[in-house]
Amino acid sequence: MEKNRYDLYFEIFNLFIIQNKYRKTQERFTILRTMVEHKYPFQVEELFVKMHNSKYHVSKATLYNNIHLMEQCGILHQCLLNGKIYYELIDVQRNEVFLIDQRGKQKIKIDSEIMERLIASVEKQEGVEILRANLYFQISNK
Repeated sequence: MEKNRYDLYFEIFNLFIIQNKYRKTQERFTILRTMVEHKYPFQVEELFVKMHNSKYHVSKATLYNNIHLMEQCGILHQCLLNGKIYYELIDVQRNEVFLIDQRGKQKIKIDSEIMERLIASVEKQEGVEILRANLYFQISNK
């Protein structure tokens, strides 16, 4: 049976929390669930309002602390769109390439052989194994 999106992120984040001996709290996983339900890049203020509107009260400090942990474990990244900081969950199921312009993110197809060579090159150069990769190009129109 295929895991749903939340379960994939939960598994990764839960393992990270256990390995780093952080406390497993209901707040952390409620924040994660709210992020998974939010389909687009979001700002902390949007997440804060969404959680308060759903009657789940959490401080902005708690949001920032958990966002930092999620960035560390590799399921969330920060991006700059129109000069503002947004956060977005990284797709943990596949390797993807995106173009980011003033209108936002656009997924593009790239030859899988090119992506595989790039991944192999980074793995060899850095002595690591890449489990998933997302490549972002911030662009402007000529």
